[in-house]
Amino acid sequence: MNLPIALPGDDAPAVAFDGARLTLRYDALDAYSRRCSADDAAVRALASHVVVDASVEQRPIYHGGPLATGPMVATYALAPKPSPTEQPKTRR
Repeated sequence: MNLPIALPGDDAPAVAFDGARLTLRYDALDAYSRRCSADDAAVRALASHVVVDASVEQRPIYHGGPLATGPMVATYALAPKPSPTEQPKTRR
């Protein structure tokens, strides 16, 4: 499936999209800290989709010891944006 977004920069997150869920994976916490606000705004400004739910979590690393931190993952549930010419259906 075509990605609805391309995020620029050397520290840009890995982007995955399955048609309903967009995932941004930041390999470093500092990259997430620098980029999270701008990347979130870019996702919410998509012309083709609207955000219906969003979450952020830090994935654990099981082999890294007690101080190891995993990647930050932001997940967005998306729905297609209705076209401006689409009229609501009336109930009869």
